[in-house]
Amino acid sequence: MNLAWKRNGLVLIFFVLLTIIVAWSLLENLNGAVIGFDIDALINPWADWWTWRALTEPNQSLWYTDMLFYPYGANLVFHSFSHLNTAVALALTPIAGPIPAYNLAILLNYALSGLAMYQLVYYLTRSNTAGLLAGIIFAFNSLNQFQGAHPVLVSIWCLPWVTLGFFHAVRENSVKWAIFTAVMVAAGAFASSLLLVMMGLWLLFLVIYFSLSSAWPQPPWRILFLIAGLSALLILPLVFPVLRDAFLNNNTTFNRDPAQSIIADALSILLPHWIYWYARAMYIGIVTLWLVIIAIWSRRGEVGLWLWLVVIAYLFAIGPQLHIAGQDTGITLPW
Repeated sequence: MNLAWKRNGLVLIFFVLLTIIVAWSLLENLNGAVIGFDIDALINPWADWWTWRALTEPNQSLWYTDMLFYPYGANLVFHSFSHLNTAVALALTPIAGPIPAYNLAILLNYALSGLAMYQLVYYLTRSNTAGLLAGIIFAFNSLNQFQGAHPVLVSIWCLPWVTLGFFHAVRENSVKWAIFTAVMVAAGAFASSLLLVMMGLWLLFLVIYFSLSSAWPQPPWRILFLIAGLSALLILPLVFPVLRDAFLNNNTTFNRDPAQSIIADALSILLPHWIYWYARAMYIGIVTLWLVIIAIWSRRGEVGLWLWLVVIAYLFAIGPQLHIAGQDTGITLPW
């Protein structure tokens, strides 16, 4: 067996075992609870059931139901479907039953997130220790555990795998890795349309950084066009209904007043209080924060890309209304 395959297999087993340990209380009662400490979790098994009904009943559209808000029904075009997680759950349902299958599909995301981040960090550092530590932090931080209630937010394995594929494709001028990147973009998109937006912004940032930085190779345009074109083709079945409804039917229900958006205090990254992560803010943990500071101090010449990523992610994470130390500044940020 190839050494890399053996190493990755062992790492996957490690993260599967770690997921079992973290989720043991759920696994003991797999048919008696829906994973996720949030009322949002209750709609997700219904979405799996509705998808199966739409697939198996003739003339039944996935994008509209009269079984919610009867008798008016509900437009589901902008519903937070997670089609990939649903596919896994539906595949497991004949074996485990609908609720256990749903729970297992969600738990799989944690093991995959750990493996994906390990592979990215191992590629960058050639260190098993760094890869395992990064995978543990990425997959099992408190915020990601909370997001077990939201399949569209817990499927973050797509981000490191898209990044890994992009780095390989650009550095090696590789069509194979360009295809891998596009496939990972599509897989992430079918797990979460929200993560599709994040992946798009992240790839755009990488292209700009690579184009401007002398420390990185200039991205080959044929590879970039291949990634963009193939990604667009693969996600077309997902985005077409959304674009059609938004433009042809003038559906603007996805727009939100900045004042009503989720706000993260600008100091929340430094103030570890439970209400911050529960309110979907950006606190990442004291240990993680100190590890970042140590890495920046010891590898100052190698972390430019990641420093810019931290700054940009921070600016997006605090939301459009600037709050500092619990006080609303009255400033609306451009994004």
